Amino acid sequence: VVDCRRGSSAFGQWIGIELSAEGGEELFVPEGFAHGFHVLSETASVVYQCSDYYHPGDEYGLNWASKRLGIDWAVKTPVLSGKDAALPMFEDVAESDLPA
Repeated sequence: VVDCRRGSSAFGQWIGIELSAEGGEELFVPEGFAHGFHVLSETASVVYQCSDYYHPGDEYGLNWASKRLGIDWAVKTPVLSGKDAALPMFEDVAESDLPA
């Protein structure tokens, strides 16, 4: 989970959390934050709940391999969709495109 709110004292900082089916945890991602996930098992179910109706045109993302964020994903060859592979690096996103 990455703080993408420009002007935030935690801007660009991230935390990583391991969730499991056995633990039954859930993760709330506030507005203005980005999230990503790395599946450690053979299969996984991911369920999203949004704060408003989903609008595909409003969807935005960041490239997982951003050097600026320095996230250690512990994976050398990720399996990504074409859409996810083409996302911009955090450091290349114009500040005006980030949430206030």
